[in-house]
Amino acid sequence: MASMSYDRHCAEIVAQTALLRTRLDDADLSAPVPTGPVEIRGDVPLLDAWLHAVSFWLRE
Repeated sequence: MASMSYDRHCAEIVAQTALLRTRLDDADLSAPVPTGPVEIRGDVPLLDAWLHAVSFWLRE
């Protein structure tokens, strides 16, 4: 797999963040959030880590 340039990598983070935001625009933010280990799907911790990484990149 070819590596991306720094500028392309940054552009991809911005593009993927924009896609995520379009999914969240119509989200019901008052809905309860699953908290128990049975309720949480495997992708939630990964999404949380990704959002923290993106916010870190955007602050630099």
